[in-house]
Amino acid sequence: MSGIKEECPCPANTCSFIVRYGFWFFSGLCLFFLGFFISIADGINMADASWFLQVAHRVTSGDVLYRDVFFGATPLSVYLTALFTTIFGTEILVVKGVMVLCFVLTVLLSCRIVQLLGVTQGFPFIMVMALIVYAPPECAVYQPLANLFFMGCF
Repeated sequence: MSGIKEECPCPANTCSFIVRYGFWFFSGLCLFFLGFFISIADGINMADASWFLQVAHRVTSGDVLYRDVFFGATPLSVYLTALFTTIFGTEILVVKGVMVLCFVLTVLLSCRIVQLLGVTQGFPFIMVMALIVYAPPECAVYQPLANLFFMGCF
């Protein structure tokens, strides 16, 4: 090529960064859509989900949690859901989306832990399937959020 050097348009470190984190992002996006579909297909638990949505709505409306609104769990799940209901509106699909987001982060964190332990042969796929079957997104945000923080302890 008569002295012309062909180079990658981006440095080598950036290309590997894009490939590595692009895979995690794409996997998380696919899991989000799969989990959201499963969550919607599972139906709406009118007792728990609507009550949780009402708590989040009352908090965004200005009521004080534990003084004006009864809630039997720690406040992080309500404040997280209140943030998303402020942005997207008070809808049950927003609550399901937050639940699925916590679920996806739990699955990705679990895969990362398995990867750090050095297991690469087939186990992450089996683990992801087991999490989808045995720990699907629940009807209130506090359980998937608790699972996420539990996995974060590792």
